[in-house]
Amino acid sequence: MSLILLILTFWLFGVAVAVYSLLPLAQAQSKNGRAWAWAVVTVVVADGIFFSLYWHYIGLGIPFAVYFAVLLLLFFLNPLICLYGLAGGGSRITPRKNGQPRLLPPFSRRKQLALSLALAGSLPATTLGTLFFSRHRDELELLHFSLARPPYRRPLRLLLMSDFHIGNFMPERRLQELLEIAQRTKPDHILLGGDFIDYHSQEINQHESFLLALARQTSVIAVLGNHDFFGNPEQVSLKFKRLGIAVLRDELLLLDNGIPLFGTRDYLWEGKQFSLEKLAAMPVPGILLTHNPDLALDLSPEEQSHFFLALAGHTHGGQICAPGGHPLVNIADPLFQPGWNQGPTLSFPLLLTKGVGYGGLPLRLYCNPDVMIIDL
Repeated sequence: MSLILLILTFWLFGVAVAVYSLLPLAQAQSKNGRAWAWAVVTVVVADGIFFSLYWHYIGLGIPFAVYFAVLLLLFFLNPLICLYGLAGGGSRITPRKNGQPRLLPPFSRRKQLALSLALAGSLPATTLGTLFFSRHRDELELLHFSLARPPYRRPLRLLLMSDFHIGNFMPERRLQELLEIAQRTKPDHILLGGDFIDYHSQEINQHESFLLALARQTSVIAVLGNHDFFGNPEQVSLKFKRLGIAVLRDELLLLDNGIPLFGTRDYLWEGKQFSLEKLAAMPVPGILLTHNPDLALDLSPEEQSHFFLALAGHTHGGQICAPGGHPLVNIADPLFQPGWNQGPTLSFPLLLTKGVGYGGLPLRLYCNPDVMIIDL
């Protein structure tokens, strides 16, 4: 989402500069100037329509092929208009000295158009190249953690998957990989850490066969994430239950070896609603399954004492990272990094998965998706 807002900000800034550049032509009653000015207005309106439809196009019955075609049209048209304005308006907004531009020389119309075409062509080419690069390098990682368990409990294997954001950008090969991992590792329980859908509860229907295949292998238990609320959380829960998947919302469930699993509500939409009294029903310390890791920081020391492990997702590991895996955007407390987390504010370790899908754009850089095997 932050990436989408960044792109939108860039586009709107470019449009503003384009308007500034082309306004004198329009005021001069130039047909060419008026045409470019109307083109800018059209792109601004189209931007607004496009970003509105991003959340609603499925509900409106618009085929994805049509929506994606409009996306590509705007993607190529908008930078062309904006960068033409930037090239033409550069000499106007640059500080002047002795009546002359300080940084940019005045451009002829022919040079403006050539520069704009070159810049506008490089932006889609670079972005599409980056998408291609990331889609062919974001290999799914299988991470393995072994933790001590209460001595009176038999061994237990859990498989954690999170942040599918299932819909138009989830490749079928990824779902097949997940089924193969579940079949190969033979977990006692599969845990889904929230954000199964992106924005529409109908998106589950596209991949019912995947969920059914997952549920046929072993017990599947889920919590909801903030994106599940962008759709309809009640519909998502109902669809899960009809497919044989248990959904926990501040509820307790005993796993096969008797270890309690407490699944929470989504922290962003519903906050922390459970009380210490509810945790007191746990016969022994158990596992906390939550979508947002920030919830763990909201637990009092006494509440933390009821858990020996927490599992979470939500952050995607940043999804867009600098070399070395350092996230450019962290949507949770900076304390949390992908993988193993434990510090002075937590009395138990928290395992944070980077998830398996994409948020906003089908793009991951230096941040491979992952699933986790936890052996107790």
